[in-house]
Amino acid sequence: MQRLPMLALAAMLVIPAVATAQDAAPAMPDVAADTSRIGRYTMVPADGGFVRLDTETGTVSHCRRESEAIDAPWRCAAIPEAVLGEPGRLEALATRVDTLSAEVGRLSARLETIEHDRIEPVTSGDPDFDRALGFSSELMRRFFGLMHEMKSGDAPEPAKP
Repeated sequence: MQRLPMLALAAMLVIPAVATAQDAAPAMPDVAADTSRIGRYTMVPADGGFVRLDTETGTVSHCRRESEAIDAPWRCAAIPEAVLGEPGRLEALATRVDTLSAEVGRLSARLETIEHDRIEPVTSGDPDFDRALGFSSELMRRFFGLMHEMKSGDAPEPAKP
């Protein structure tokens, strides 16, 4: 999640810097401008590589190595205009992820509480009745496990002691 905001931030830093440098430069003929200009691309370090701005076309790309090897080739992928044009959208999505993460945490805690507070079966005190009830419970558990196996093709769940 951190990669995209860093790229957008780097792109926002590169574009105004290039625009300011171009606005501050005196108007020159094209030939003189080509010889005085350092290069076509402006680059800023970013997550796992750098952000590259093409000063001729305005295209912003994120460049990184294909793998961790030193001799791995660099690949650049253009950053979509929608990402560059809507920095608030990234913040909204990050807020949404935080909200959903909090909801998952709340539901997990609730599930643990429910499982912890599970009511244990009450015994009658009559050992023969408890044994018959245990037998019928185990029989039903195995029956439903067999039905589940037949429907889904999965192995049945082991019986609980």
